[in-house]
Amino acid sequence: MIPPWHRPLVLVGVIFLLVDLSAVATSHPSPYQRIVSINLAADEIVLQLAPPEHIVALSRLASDPELSRLADRAAHFPSADSSVEGILRLQPDIVFASQYTSRNTSDLLEKFGITVVRLPEANNLDDCRALVRQVGDILQLREKSGALVEDMDSRLLRLQQKIGLHPTRPTALVYGQGGYTQGADTLLHHILEAAGLRNHASSFNISGQTRLPLESLLLSPPDFLILLPYHPNDPTLGSMLADHRALRRLPTGLRVVEIPLGWTLAGNNLTVRTAEYLWEQIEAALPQPQP
Repeated sequence: MIPPWHRPLVLVGVIFLLVDLSAVATSHPSPYQRIVSINLAADEIVLQLAPPEHIVALSRLASDPELSRLADRAAHFPSADSSVEGILRLQPDIVFASQYTSRNTSDLLEKFGITVVRLPEANNLDDCRALVRQVGDILQLREKSGALVEDMDSRLLRLQQKIGLHPTRPTALVYGQGGYTQGADTLLHHILEAAGLRNHASSFNISGQTRLPLESLLLSPPDFLILLPYHPNDPTLGSMLADHRALRRLPTGLRVVEIPLGWTLAGNNLTVRTAEYLWEQIEAALPQPQP
């Protein structure tokens, strides 16, 4: 039995013990110590949020500079084999996959006690924010994920202020491999809007991704044609369409802007970089506003 005069000391000791335990829990908040990603959007988010020692492997796309915005950082980590056998060899406790990952793969991994998160595709900027916060919530790194979203929003605000100095909003059309373009309900549509452009795909009543015949583009050209080069030194029949001589001979003098393909594939907080870069290219071709 504790004497009455010792009880305050014991109580103080218990309080200090609880504080110490709380500090330990705070220093290692994530319940997942072995993280694997087979999703490009998640690769980039995990690289920004998780401690490097917790990242076991990233997708094969993560270290490809043509596709990933953080390829230099991803190059320090192994590439994950997306097969069940390959993932099991990595002994992860969580795997970030995509909505397109096979349900059989997810179910098998979960039978081995691995948490599988099938992240949705981001189709607009709100989706980008939600995706970053979702990963942050799962890893219990909410403060860091919140800071990424806040940085994204502050940069978008500064971008809108710059765009506001120009009186007009030019039209632009994304023209990708094989003549595919993207209309409303796509991430690229919202990137164009964030960069102060009007998506010319709406003139053709295009929603989602679809092929636009070259003849239609020639009859109704936009102010800017947005190309998405991929391995430009190895041209394909699909990429040659965007370099058709008929486009170069348009009397309106069609202006072309290129965005690296990888900057448009994975929607997350880094998507703001794409909008910023696009605006920089457009602004350089526009008449400068009068003071």
